[in-house]
Amino acid sequence: MTADESPGARSRAIGRFRLSRLALTIGLILAAGGTLYLANVRRTIDAYVAATDLPAYHQIEERDLRRTAVSTGEVPGDPVLDKDAVIGRYTLAPERQDQPLRRSSLGPTLAIGALDRLGIVALDRDAETSVGGTVRPGDRVDVLLSSTAPGPAAGRVLSNVLVLDVRDTPAAVVLAVSVAQEQQLSVARGSSHPILVRRVPYRRP
Repeated sequence: MTADESPGARSRAIGRFRLSRLALTIGLILAAGGTLYLANVRRTIDAYVAATDLPAYHQIEERDLRRTAVSTGEVPGDPVLDKDAVIGRYTLAPERQDQPLRRSSLGPTLAIGALDRLGIVALDRDAETSVGGTVRPGDRVDVLLSSTAPGPAAGRVLSNVLVLDVRDTPAAVVLAVSVAQEQQLSVARGSSHPILVRRVPYRRP
């Protein structure tokens, strides 16, 4: 038996082989971890989230937005990437704090302060309140309150009312009204049938 074939030499060779395998395994683990880390870094996007809980039909201001890195797995298909593109738009549903905003969940751009001191009311949607299905958010309409009571009765007209939303579930047309208009609707409820007349289609301010 030669010196190279001695049990000690074989033991040292096996030890070196095991160390090589261990080093290779550790290297592979580190490489895989690095790949996952880099993949995770690449799979984020800077998007805008709600800085606080926002109610439905709240007009977006700069203070309502916060830019943050969001995992692409949590980013909606139409994220808000440019805050200037959504300032002045309004929410169509409640938005939770730190949740990425979607452009499709916002109404059209209105003049800043357009919703100040206005109440929100909803009318059942039918052919007459949706103008045959053609009325859209941002349109300006007149609301004709045609009396359903027997005998002659004067109708009321709410002029230049802003359409906020046209909803499918429940089927409704959502309007922004002044205090006086809200009172007129309250008085007429149950005894009048509303008919909408579109006066001004939406125009971006």
